[in-house]
Order: sequence, then structure tokens, then C-alpha cells
Amino acid sequence: MILFEALSSIIIIFAAFYGLFLGGCMKNPNHSHNLLSYYTNLSNIIVLVYQLCVLASLFVPKSGFYCAVRSPILQYTVTNTIVITFLVYHFILYPAIKIKRESMTDAEKSGGVITPNNLCVHYIVPLGSLAFWLLFADKNLPFYCVFSWLAVPAAYSVYILSRAAHGINIYGKDTPYPYFFIDRKLIGTKCFIRNIALSLLAFFLLGLITFGVSRLYFL
Repeated sequence: MILFEALSSIIIIFAAFYGLFLGGCMKNPNHSHNLLSYYTNLSNIIVLVYQLCVLASLFVPKSGFYCAVRSPILQYTVTNTIVITFLVYHFILYPAIKIKRESMTDAEKSGGVITPNNLCVHYIVPLGSLAFWLLFADKNLPFYCVFSWLAVPAAYSVYILSRAAHGINIYGKDTPYPYFFIDRKLIGTKCFIRNIALSLLAFFLLGLITFGVSRLYFL
């Protein structure tokens, strides 16, 4: 089981590293300008760092580091953080890019093409991380984790709003907002507030669902 866990971790690490850097920044240098602007990239970086810690912890199985890396709440939070990347891309961004392709910049259009790096960061890493959690994670979770994990999307929202308040545009775009559904300049303040609220609700529902799945292991 330990060997299988290590191999799974290595696959996720490689997919994240390739999607972010080898197939992302190195092939498209402009990608590096927005590396820390998009939730997709940040969530993949979180998974990359986490899985590197998982791999390292296998060499010290009786240490406090090993136990910390396998904290049920940490594993649950990391999994939810990256799964939302898949859900938003597959069900919202990808269809929208296909519909509005002609009015988008080249950088935005590239998001609608299933290139190897897009496949890695939007599908392989999220779904691989979900499978990793289902197979290896400690699922003895307290119910408050459904609320505590919302600190992740809340922090990202504050980050994006802070960038916007300082007038820092996304590289290659005439807007500080990375996604059209939270672009206040494009959709207006009313829709912006509504979409932020709906996004946080979606994050909460995802947390409830994954928590419910964790309970199934104790039936």
C-alpha cells in the first residue's frame, strides 16, 4: 500500500509540475506573468507542495511531520481546494470559452483547448487528488471542517479584490479579474456580488458532499 501511495503521489507531482511549468511557463513564457493570479495555478501549487510533503514523509513514517501531513482536516482541505478547479473549468469555463471564443484574447482562447498542460492542471491533478484522498486519507473528520475549509476560497476572493483595488490588471487583459464570472467591470457590481455569493455557496456544498463521502467509510 505504501508503494502504491508513493507512486500515486509521484504521478500527481509530475502532472502538476508539467502543467504549471514544463508545459506551461516554459512553453509559454507569458503564462508565468499570471502564475499567481489564477485559482487554477494556485490550487495546483498547493497540491504540488502537499504531495512533495507526502512523498518526503514516507521516509520518516514515525515522525510528527508524517502525522501532520496526514492530518484529516489538511487532506480534506487540499482535496476540496483542487477539486473545485476541475468543477469550475469543466462545467463553467470550458463551455463558456467555446461559446465566446471569437471575442476572447489568444491567452483566453488557449484555455479552451485541451492541451497537455491544460489536461494536467484541470483534470489529472484534481481527479488524481480526489482518488488519492479516497484511497489513502484519514477520513475521521469533525463537522466544522465543512466551514473551516472555506478560508481557502475566502482568502482567494480577498486576494483578487485587493489586486482589483490597486488596479493590477491580469497580464494581457484589460481587467484585474482573472475569470469572467467575477469580472465586476464586465458583469456589473450586482452580478459580481451574486456570483461571489454563489461561488462560496458552491464551495460550501462541495465541502458538505466530501464530508458526507467521508462518513460512508464509517458505516
